[in-house]
Amino acid sequence: MPAQYAFGFDVSRYQENVQWDRVKAAGMEFVIVQVSQYNWVDKLFLRHWANAKGVLPRGPYHFYRQITDPQKQVDVFLKALGDDPGELPPVLDIEDTSSNGKADYIKGARFWLEQVEKKLNRKPIIYTAAWYWANPQFMTPPSWASDYPLWVASYPFSQGAPTRTQVANYPDKPPKERCPIMPSSWKKWTLWQYAEHGVVDGNFRSTGSLADTDFDAFNGPLEDLLKMATGATTPLPEPPKNPPPTTQVMLNQNVINAFHWAFQADWEKKMKEAGLSLTTMVNNRNAPYTGKPVKDMSLAEADKTVLQGKWDTILAKQ
Repeated sequence: MPAQYAFGFDVSRYQENVQWDRVKAAGMEFVIVQVSQYNWVDKLFLRHWANAKGVLPRGPYHFYRQITDPQKQVDVFLKALGDDPGELPPVLDIEDTSSNGKADYIKGARFWLEQVEKKLNRKPIIYTAAWYWANPQFMTPPSWASDYPLWVASYPFSQGAPTRTQVANYPDKPPKERCPIMPSSWKKWTLWQYAEHGVVDGNFRSTGSLADTDFDAFNGPLEDLLKMATGATTPLPEPPKNPPPTTQVMLNQNVINAFHWAFQADWEKKMKEAGLSLTTMVNNRNAPYTGKPVKDMSLAEADKTVLQGKWDTILAKQ
């Protein structure tokens, strides 16, 4: 019989426009969000964390780097979370290919795991991959690693993503075909990142088209994943009363696309007529548009009508 899994995805600053109700409706059951890396906070963490609250169970992760003091990496992670640690266990991403001191890297990673567990009273998960974990160039696997649950990155398809039925049937295949490919320290996996080029409705590029998405499976039902953090299945927290907007986000790149679509060869001329700086918008293409609405632009009424139509079409795809 196929295994029973819960399915979710993970996001970071590279997922710029996530519509949370839509990804939930598309079948996502949980999300893991990058909080920090080195000693800085991911630029989209606060947006993702707030918007997903009350929609999907959330887990936080930190990308560990050797070149930054371990205590600073603990501090930046915990400070960013504040009094909202999410509903799932914390995760430490161990795959720093720039590490040049394996012993120090392992020591620092263990320090992070122990300190975060002590502070949050939740046992962290280790994220890594077989190509990294037992590669002498990067890592000498520590004996204590198997004390922590594993989130393994292993992609059976180089492009696209296997279906959920295919993922659920992998354990029934002969061992030589079994996925995921396991790092040497573990006999079983807790989470499996099984695709990095999946597509799900609700995760958009700045252009309005669907973006690539990391897909994840939990080795069991969702209730068991929730219990890993707190020991009990608890209801999702209520969404914030005034969450950041999750729909109808027009980015600068979307505006450029709308002008090009509406006016073809004259699009740059029309942007100038409208009082918009193309250079400024290109340099900040992934930022939300904060200029005048179409109705207030310095354009002929006929041009406004055409532009508004393209504008609305782009928004409707979100």
